[in-house]
Amino acid sequence: MPQRGSGPPQTPAIPVRGDLAVIGPMARNAADLALELSVAAGPDELNEGIGYKLALPPPRHDRLADFRVLVIDKHPLCPTAESITTALNGLVDRLAKLEVRVVRENPRLPDLAQTGRIYRELLAAFFIADLPLETLERAATAVKDLPADDQSLAATQLRGLAISHADWIRKSRIRSGLRARWLALFEDVDVVLCPPMPTVAFPHDHSPQFARQLDIDGVKVPYNDQSVWAGIALLSGLAATTMPVGRHRLIFEGPGGCPTAPYDAILVVAPRSSEGLLTEPTAATQARWPEPVFMPQRRPLPGPRGFIGQAGKAVI
Repeated sequence: MPQRGSGPPQTPAIPVRGDLAVIGPMARNAADLALELSVAAGPDELNEGIGYKLALPPPRHDRLADFRVLVIDKHPLCPTAESITTALNGLVDRLAKLEVRVVRENPRLPDLAQTGRIYRELLAAFFIADLPLETLERAATAVKDLPADDQSLAATQLRGLAISHADWIRKSRIRSGLRARWLALFEDVDVVLCPPMPTVAFPHDHSPQFARQLDIDGVKVPYNDQSVWAGIALLSGLAATTMPVGRHRLIFEGPGGCPTAPYDAILVVAPRSSEGLLTEPTAATQARWPEPVFMPQRRPLPGPRGFIGQAGKAVI
């Protein structure tokens, strides 16, 4: 999707090519999404679109039963809530009953830990140009004190804030190698199903971002560690979408005390073919979608993973 016009206020709407960030439409179902992409997807008509147009290949298979699906429900760098894996595995069971070929492992699967660390380091490097000099100086000092064997995501992010151009090139070469491994994997499978996030929607946390912690089934993890799931598609430029596959009942504190029902979701990753990508969500709807949740109408305010209503309730 072209990113022209998606910048902050007062910035000119000129053709841009972002990295490690994407935009795309929201839709009620796969058919709507296919229609939206047919209208909006493709190169920017003021830039690359002058010379070429988007021509996506058709789906690999005509029958759902012919698709080969790899399921990933655990990540080595971040725990995943049981509600998420339960919802994902429920979808997988329904697909298996429709004779979809489902596998849980493949020797060609790229190293997820390396993928997460490279993503976090290059993402941190992306923000260097907009950080104050004193922040960068503190990061450079802190990196010198890091043990060489510290491979935590926090340490990886810190190294990204102090990265040299030469090291950025080296990390980018590793990134290219990981992408090659994903493309090789998609010779064996057609679609990868995995969580886009390790939890369902959670109450908005107004504390400083780097001080936040995420509660995953009673385990406290750094807030930013949840990005490792999204990094699978973002680092390697893979096509991806999310869709609801279940409900998880939560009660968020706030005036009124009304329960909410955030949806669990999965990430669908496929080679660069939106048409092929949309086949799986469409078929998944045949495997039974959850009933929709109707919330009391409230003026929405921006919030994590959806909206926060005026009374403090999450509205998906």
